[in-house]
Amino acid sequence: MGMLKCISVHALLRVRLFLKDRMTLFVLTVSVLGFLFCMADMNRGAEELASVPVGLVDLDRSEKSGELKDRLDALEALSVKCGTYEELAALMEDGRIRCILEIREGYGERLYAGKSRGLLGVYYGEDDRVATIVTDIVAGEMMYDICQAQAYLTYEDLPAGEKDKYSRQEYEAYAASLVGGEDFDFAFAFRFVGEGGQERKTGIKSSLFYRQVAAAVAALLFALLQMSALSGQCLEREAGISRRRHLAGLSRGAEFLGSMVACTVFSMLPAAVFAVCVAAGVGEWKKFSPVFWTSVLFSVMMALFYYLLAELAPGLFTYQVAGTVVLLVFGICGFCGMAEGILFPEFPGWFDYIPNCAYLRWFVGVLT
Repeated sequence: MGMLKCISVHALLRVRLFLKDRMTLFVLTVSVLGFLFCMADMNRGAEELASVPVGLVDLDRSEKSGELKDRLDALEALSVKCGTYEELAALMEDGRIRCILEIREGYGERLYAGKSRGLLGVYYGEDDRVATIVTDIVAGEMMYDICQAQAYLTYEDLPAGEKDKYSRQEYEAYAASLVGGEDFDFAFAFRFVGEGGQERKTGIKSSLFYRQVAAAVAALLFALLQMSALSGQCLEREAGISRRRHLAGLSRGAEFLGSMVACTVFSMLPAAVFAVCVAAGVGEWKKFSPVFWTSVLFSVMMALFYYLLAELAPGLFTYQVAGTVVLLVFGICGFCGMAEGILFPEFPGWFDYIPNCAYLRWFVGVLT
């Protein structure tokens, strides 16, 4: 009971010292306000940021062109902006859209007649490979109507007594009913496999990268908060206050555990704000608890590291320099870890044990 009382008293004392330290309060305030006003917007806009912005000009204005527009609007991969060619050309020059899709006049009539050429025009910058991918996506959305029209032309080639059984509207309705039926097996079955060969129910959205960026910045702020908070530990040891506490009966174990409890409590506010921002961004409040506790666990890991550094550093200046270097190195490793396999080759296995990399891996696991 005496040990527990010593731990609680020291934890309460440490929290009060945290709240009296101006630099620690400044970092805490910046972290909370940063999550509220910057990362919350970034999380909410992640879906839009992850989509390829394209312009759409509808010169046909038919029922079929309207259906194509609605299907393109529903795609997560594209962010469609409608307007005239002149308006969209100005946006493309400013870099706000990647290409312009032009649904040409007579699109509906030509599609109805089973013609697949000259339906769509695409305008994009020279050597823009993204535009090539966009055309493939749009072609996929047009494929059903093209195939249906071609199939009906084949149906019309039947003998007179056979092709008169159903009108074109009845034929199209029948074809549409097959799409949702069990016998319609012209489809692709995707199997999503995650790290370690574990199967996922859904794929990974491209917006996850932007949420990882937010998490990488959050990891830097969590670590900076612990570094600032535990600088007082280094000052107390340097001034001999810690030694006087030990002479008064406070054991090193109680001092350590009390400091860790205080750091845990102190990290809960920014972790909670960040978890709220993430949960609001993905639209799933059940993500709040795992993101919150993952962030708290990471903060405690960094608190442990900076506590040991405060005990080993010969002075405050050395602590601050070494702590800043470690903060930057871990942060850079975290950002590099997001680009593994894209901008960088595969990193060695020990890279995963860097706290920031481990935090991002846990974060991705929570969201997926």
